[in-house]
Amino acid sequence: KRQEQQPARHAEAYLGWLDTRRAKTQRLAVDAALANADHDVGAEALDRLIAQGELTEPVRVAAFFADYASQLQNETPRRAAALYRKASMLLRDQDRERSAALHAEALAVEASLEDLPRTGRLMLIDRALEVRDDAELRASRAALASAPAFEAASIGRIRLWAGAGLITAVLLACGLLGGPM
Repeated sequence: KRQEQQPARHAEAYLGWLDTRRAKTQRLAVDAALANADHDVGAEALDRLIAQGELTEPVRVAAFFADYASQLQNETPRRAAALYRKASMLLRDQDRERSAALHAEALAVEASLEDLPRTGRLMLIDRALEVRDDAELRASRAALASAPAFEAASIGRIRLWAGAGLITAVLLACGLLGGPM
């Protein structure tokens, strides 16, 4: 019976050795990415590690992404929101509370993007408030909700184009009904 179990023990030992080797290689790659002075290059290296499969140190990687996102928040909010979201996903199994806080931060940063429609920004803030009740989020939601739905300049442009379209339609109708002159 002992001879029958020997191949299983060898296979288990070999797979354990492979796991240890993979974890060591990954730890070295994470260390190198975190030590890189260029955070963009480090983030790309970590993205490649994530794409390869399960990380052995998701907490360290998530901390890097969250710190880097806070540095980018004012310069490139879209990138910062993506990094916050990535950090949140990495922590969802280890630290649910921190994961939720990072998710709320990603939503708040996305809601600050001026090129998003007002209704989309309100939806993002509402979702962030579901995750994290925050006075600053409530204030930004109130300010956004009380802002006019359209800018006065855009309403003027709409009226101008509507008037021009109406005049064009009348002229075309007169030309079509009157026939050749």
